[in-house]
Amino acid sequence: MTENMIDISKLYTGLKTCDGVKIYLGDKLTAPFYFPMLVQFDFKENKFVVTTTGKNKSLYRKYLIEDLALNPS
Repeated sequence: MTENMIDISKLYTGLKTCDGVKIYLGDKLTAPFYFPMLVQFDFKENKFVVTTTGKNKSLYRKYLIEDLALNPS
């Protein structure tokens, strides 16, 4: 049965938040004054990115995860 389970370590992006929390593919990042963001992989750029999501109808924006991982908020 465990052979069908996903190994969470394979989803690790290799980055951590400024608080030291590991960031995984599919994680939803939230912070005060920001729209919720979803960690995705951009195959065109071959990099992990964060896109805005949410019910507040935020504009679709894409950010490199390396830039946001350094942000203390």
